[in-house]
Amino acid sequence: MPTAPLRTVRAALASVFVPFVLCVIAAPKLCAQSVAPDTGQCDLIDADRPGLADGSHVIGAGQLQLETAYAQERHLDGELRSRLAFAPTLLRVGLSPRMEARLESNTYNHEHVSAPDGATATNTGFSPLYLGAKIVLYDPAQTGPLQVATIVRVAPSSGSGEFRADRTTGDVRLVADWQFTPTLSLNPNVGYGSYEASDGTRLSVATGALTLSWLPTPRWNPFVDVAYQSREDAGGTWAAVADAGVAYVIGCDVQLDVSAGQNVHGVTAPKPFVAVGISVRATLFHGSTQPLDHLHGDRPAHPVSALTARHP
Repeated sequence: MPTAPLRTVRAALASVFVPFVLCVIAAPKLCAQSVAPDTGQCDLIDADRPGLADGSHVIGAGQLQLETAYAQERHLDGELRSRLAFAPTLLRVGLSPRMEARLESNTYNHEHVSAPDGATATNTGFSPLYLGAKIVLYDPAQTGPLQVATIVRVAPSSGSGEFRADRTTGDVRLVADWQFTPTLSLNPNVGYGSYEASDGTRLSVATGALTLSWLPTPRWNPFVDVAYQSREDAGGTWAAVADAGVAYVIGCDVQLDVSAGQNVHGVTAPKPFVAVGISVRATLFHGSTQPLDHLHGDRPAHPVSALTARHP
């Protein structure tokens, strides 16, 4: 995912421990799915990646979902050119039918910088860890065409090297899914963030994103989207990024995706970026055993035909 402007950072610890834990848990189920017939009756995975906007659906209570990718960006700062590679990672834990916990980070970063005179430099390090939650606010029909949720995140001072944040940062967003036809959906996000500027001061910004998704089948999801940030740095201009991609669901609990994008305004936004990702879901225990369920009542985690396009 793009760096702090337009795409806030994802979690360092998850890059090592989380993928290993989830793969151990999910391996038996994934092997079974690879040989099981596609009945079309299963509850398909609903990932927040790979688009620029997050979705409003939460995963089921008792479920664990890992969404990760390899991403690469190119940047131009005056005469300096840089290439940044990282692994955006999101871990989602279902707490109840209307709430999930989230851990996010860009994890490990490798940046190669080159100057016109041929001089080069390399920066490596971990990104800060964001802790957060997604809570469904509005879904009167339970499986209806419109759903609204909020995502709240906070990152304490963390990270390493050039990618460390010395201030506590965070953001809050309203996110929605509006499936206005059986195969088309709009996914708007609006929010406010408090981040760390390049000079170490606090940067307050308004953010927004909009994804248009098309589902020709329940498993294929091409999409286009755009994201906006009111300021990309202290004293800087506004920034915007657009991208497009496609996601495909294998079995019931695995999604593959590819996406590419380009900045349309601003200085620090990527020029361009590409990402190839995978999302995997596993059930740890049945939702009926969740202690928070009685606070919200019985409700499906998300509709079977839920959209799959979200973050790179």
